Amino acid sequence: MNETLKEIKYSLLLLFGLLISLAITVILPLFIISYLNIKIIGVLSIFVISNYILFRLFRKVIFEYLY
Repeated sequence: MNETLKEIKYSLLLLFGLLISLAITVILPLFIISYLNIKIIGVLSIFVISNYILFRLFRKVIFEYLY
């Protein structure tokens, strides 16, 4: 009986962990994006693209950290 309760407890903890993982990776970013301003998304995408281009051109360590 004791082993069965341990298995149920671990199964519930695994299910809870999977639900939290799903919320962090899928639901939370969608929620944040829906409330962000389009200008902020544009500025962030320009920042990422410019850092990627600079990293490809110069291959410096500082750009590697920025990218």
